This record gives sequence, structure tokens and C-alpha cells, in this order.
Amino acid sequence: MHDGRASTLSETLNAFVEDQHRQYMRDMAAAQLGEQHRATRVAQLNGVINATMQGAMIGTVVDQGRKTRAALNAPVTVRLKK
Repeated sequence: MHDGRASTLSETLNAFVEDQHRQYMRDMAAAQLGEQHRATRVAQLNGVINATMQGAMIGTVVDQGRKTRAALNAPVTVRLKK
């Protein structure tokens, strides 16, 4: 009644309920935005972890390839029984 939006008790109650609803909707929007930011950070972190693991796996494959080539190129001594 004091802010000029309502002239009766009924209008005052309706304005109050409307204000409460608007605040609830603002709070929900803020919560959804916060969750979206959290999900984005999780996805980014997962991308970094995935890239790191993939890099480690590639390094392991390259290392195993080197060891295999070295083993194949190593001289072999064959002894024959008489």
C-alpha cells in the first residue's frame, strides 16, 4: 500500500505474492546459471584429463615401438649343435 501499487488489502496481498514469485524465479534462474557454469568447468576439466591421458598413451605406444624395433634389430647369435 505504501509504494502505490495497491490501494486495498487484497491488492497488497496480490502484490506481495507476485513479488515473492518474481524473487523465486530470479533465484531459480541464478541457480540454473550457477549449475551451467559448474557443468562447463567439469566438462573443461574432463577435456584436459582426456587430452593428458591420450598424450600419455601415445607416449607409451611410441616407447613400445622403439623397444620393439630395437629388439628386432639386435644381433642374434645362433649356436648349432654338432
